Amino acid sequence: MMSRCATMLVLATAHVAVHVSTALKIEARLTADLEHEFKALHVKVHSIVAGLREQLNNNNGEMRKAPVSPMLIEFQQKLQRTLSDTVYMKDKHAAWAELTSAYNSVEQLVTPYNAWEAAHRS
Repeated sequence: MMSRCATMLVLATAHVAVHVSTALKIEARLTADLEHEFKALHVKVHSIVAGLREQLNNNNGEMRKAPVSPMLIEFQQKLQRTLSDTVYMKDKHAAWAELTSAYNSVEQLVTPYNAWEAAHRS
């Protein structure tokens, strides 16, 4: 009777250990996927910031004289701040969420222009 209880206890412990180790493997995989997605999104947003900077500095600074340029400059600075804030965050879930929000803001700004440009191509 005692060996049967010990066997059942060992089997129950093994069963729990299998579930815990499976959960840890899934968590490790999710963390690795999140890290990869975070880095890819960081590169995308960085490229956007570099493109904005280049556009603002093109044509001998003519773009900086445009009426919309203060908003673009402020937007670029906020994107840069988001990049620098998120790169060293310990919580990659929160950092990824911040970068996703910034990228979605960029998409909201760019999508109407891209649609207009596509409609007016000859």
